[in-house]
Amino acid sequence: MRTKIIHIDPDNVDADGLSVAAAVSAAGALTLGGALTSGGTFTGDYARQIAITSSGTDTGRTFTVIGTDANGVAQTEDITGPDGSLTESTKYYKTISSITADAACAGNISVGTVDEFVTHIIPLKRNLNAPTVSLEGFTGTIDVSVQQTYSNVFDPTNINHVACHADLTNATSDDAQNLDVNATGVRLICNSYTDTAELKMIILQDGI
Repeated sequence: MRTKIIHIDPDNVDADGLSVAAAVSAAGALTLGGALTSGGTFTGDYARQIAITSSGTDTGRTFTVIGTDANGVAQTEDITGPDGSLTESTKYYKTISSITADAACAGNISVGTVDEFVTHIIPLKRNLNAPTVSLEGFTGTIDVSVQQTYSNVFDPTNINHVACHADLTNATSDDAQNLDVNATGVRLICNSYTDTAELKMIILQDGI
């Protein structure tokens, strides 16, 4: 069997890492100039969910995010503004090229990462021996789930994911389980973590 090791060592959450708190006086693009950006764009360590924070009531506002997912596929999302706190994206972004508000905002707006991310799809060899996925070396506090897919992983625009073995859902400690022999790919989703947390995902299968 061959072994593939994916070391999961996420960057710390940064609540204004994409855009630091600033007034938004009219419709238009936010300034992507936070610590996690370069040249006006964001590229994450993993594909990240993001949070938009407002110091006021901005539930009537819509923020449009343009970027790419964990596999490099272009995506767009409209996020309803927060009410004096924060609101999170539902999609995961490996890169973000712009975030725009549809009108002036009541409060100062900032944008950053949260403690939820996903890896890219790791291809498997279908119809060989059932691959084994091990989660090992947990340090700190981190909650992860493993998903498999039966889709064509070389067409990342149309991939559906399903849960793996129940023990690999919301896992917080070492475990190992077999995947379906017909699975074509696997990915890890982080549901939450604290700073400095990490682990390894190890895949065993002939031919990978």
